[in-house]
Amino acid sequence: MESLDNSQIKNTVFWVKVVGFLQHNWAVIEEVEQNKVKIFFFDDNSQVFDELDFELLDDAAIALAKNGFDTLRAKGSRDAITLWSPRLRKAITYGDEL
Repeated sequence: MESLDNSQIKNTVFWVKVVGFLQHNWAVIEEVEQNKVKIFFFDDNSQVFDELDFELLDDAAIALAKNGFDTLRAKGSRDAITLWSPRLRKAITYGDEL
C-alpha cells in the first residue's frame, strides 16, 4: 500500500457501515490522479486498514453502497461532517518499520 499523508484527504463526504455494537467501518473516496480514485477504509480509531483503486468516482460510490456503506449525509447527520474530521494514519502491522 502507498503511504498515507493526511494532506491527501480532501473529501469531506465520509461513508460509514455499522459492523457491530458501537463499531463502524469508515471510508472516504479521494481522487489521487486524473482518472484514478482511491477508497481509503479506516476504523473508529482512524487506522487505515485497506484501500481500493477505481477509475471512476461513480464506480467507487456504487461499490461502497453495494457493500452496505452509506454517506453521513444519507444518514441525516450532515452536521457531524463539520464536527468530526479524522486524522487518518496507517495501521502498523507485524513486521512494519516504526
